[in-house]
Amino acid sequence: MMLAGLLSLAAGLSILPSARSAQPTGLGLHVTKDGVLEKGGKPFQAIGVNFVAAFLWLLQNPEDPSVEQAFRVLSEHKIPFCRFVGSGWTAGDMKLYVTDREEYFRRLGLTVALAEKYDVGLIFSMFWPGWVKDLTGETELTAWSDPASKTHQMMADYVRECVTRFGNSPAVWGWEWGNELNLACDLPNAAEFGHKPKDKFTHKTMRQVHVAFANEVRKYDAWRIVLSGNTTPRPSAWNQIHNGSWTPDTLSQRASVLREDNPDALSVVNAHAYGKDFSSAQLGVAVNVARTLKRPLFVEEFGVPGPRTVAQVREFHDQIAFIEKNKIALASLWEFDVRRIPRPEWLVSPDNDRFYMLLAIEESNRKPR
Repeated sequence: MMLAGLLSLAAGLSILPSARSAQPTGLGLHVTKDGVLEKGGKPFQAIGVNFVAAFLWLLQNPEDPSVEQAFRVLSEHKIPFCRFVGSGWTAGDMKLYVTDREEYFRRLGLTVALAEKYDVGLIFSMFWPGWVKDLTGETELTAWSDPASKTHQMMADYVRECVTRFGNSPAVWGWEWGNELNLACDLPNAAEFGHKPKDKFTHKTMRQVHVAFANEVRKYDAWRIVLSGNTTPRPSAWNQIHNGSWTPDTLSQRASVLREDNPDALSVVNAHAYGKDFSSAQLGVAVNVARTLKRPLFVEEFGVPGPRTVAQVREFHDQIAFIEKNKIALASLWEFDVRRIPRPEWLVSPDNDRFYMLLAIEESNRKPR
């Protein structure tokens, strides 16, 4: 589709003026007071995909036809939603946001418009991985929750513009801070990653970041789910926090970290799971914590890398079976696209032998929940 056609499609969106609060009711995903995930007032379970570059390709080239092609494939296979990066990666990617904000949001609107056209929901993830830090020059994690900081102001502005511009779109299912911040926290070898003590990359600070983000979203959208984007805690997270060591945690310590990493401001419990994470000692703990907190569990990333083999197919189907057996509310495969991605060993595409994974998701979604 040429640029004019895409812009015409975006113009049909129910996009709100940036100064108006959205406060949509009934759009996207919602969690009841009893912890039930609902869509359209009915309990909801589904498996989707990570289509990370759904906006990044259009940010680079608004005439790129591959994004519409990808949404068409998802629609044809009844894949109900995708998780995508609703921003750039670096300050360089965000040059258009700085120099021509309306054009930037027009391009972001193209992604939302295509999701509407093909009836694919969006988990809108905003802050991957470091563009805010690159633009503000503030390295302290505490800056995200400090109203006086440039970082907090940029976060609040970006949340306001995204939520108020796209808050009336039925394609938007939920708002997410970013990706796997918890993996960077309380590292015994933090200096190797350039983290200084003043930067305060701790789980305590991280929780404040996610609460600050959720509070900004709730100014404009009191309905949809709000997510951290965290992965399953490191196997030593509790000991990293309390002892500064890589000592493996007990199951109760792991559960304690998960509970504390999911404050009341967040709607769901997040996990990412690969390989041995599909066990009672890892993902099983997240299932139990989510039930205790009376919140849905979202396994945002799962899958098996590499070319198709008998062992790979077996492992992938075991992952799907775990999701089904444990009645996990949401899960999304890593990673779908119709173009080559930076780590192609994870690519699930119509053009490769890993496409069976998308077909398996399609089959699973047909089953009664």
